[in-house]
Amino acid sequence: MWFVNKSQHVPKKFAEIVRRHEDYLSLSEAGADRNLIKLLLLNEQGCLCPFCERKLTIEEATIEHFLPKSTFKHLQLDYHNLFACCQVCNGNKTDHLLPAYIFDERSNGLDPRQLILNRHIDFQFYFQPEGAHGCVLKNNSLDKVPKDTKQVYSNWIFHHTIEVLGLNDIQRLSEPRRRTMNWVNAKTEGMSKEELVVQYKKFRTPRPEPSSIPRKPYLRLEPFPSMILYILAERLRKKGVDLSSL
Repeated sequence: MWFVNKSQHVPKKFAEIVRRHEDYLSLSEAGADRNLIKLLLLNEQGCLCPFCERKLTIEEATIEHFLPKSTFKHLQLDYHNLFACCQVCNGNKTDHLLPAYIFDERSNGLDPRQLILNRHIDFQFYFQPEGAHGCVLKNNSLDKVPKDTKQVYSNWIFHHTIEVLGLNDIQRLSEPRRRTMNWVNAKTEGMSKEELVVQYKKFRTPRPEPSSIPRKPYLRLEPFPSMILYILAERLRKKGVDLSSL
């Protein structure tokens, strides 16, 4: 799952589009405006689905309402509630309410005291190879005795999120993650500390690529960046690198 760093301010282009539409239904009937919003969302997400981290294009992406528009009608055109999402994850999530720990806290309309946000020290995803079944998403808090009710709640959130979104589906995600893990390990094996730093910065920096909208490129990250950066971060820590300085 990929943290989406939503801008504090609504982008000017997004605000201009929204002013032309009364609600989301009218926007969904306007192909050009809908695609411009998709491109805006895709580029702040590195052209990845924030749930499964697979790559997306305008043609493949759907507009996901993190807080469902069926319940939160006032947020149906709220920039901080919208994300570009793949069709599978969108179909899995439907109207489920999920905690906003992978998103900017401004995006959630729920009581923040009931949420486990991205930077909770006891709630961090990691990846573990599991033989022929690929690479699965796990959570540090499940490996230790809960220290407080917040950690117990984080365990429930983790299981709920994985189950709803199918984030350890073998064919669609676990096996492709394993192939990506093997590729990164082979690519970086034997690298010096300086070379690993270069790779770490490279994999978290989107690269421009042509999109289907003229003169408006994609800003694309490699698929499964949280796993790639997790692998590189572990190697850098073993070499004594302070990641906060990168």
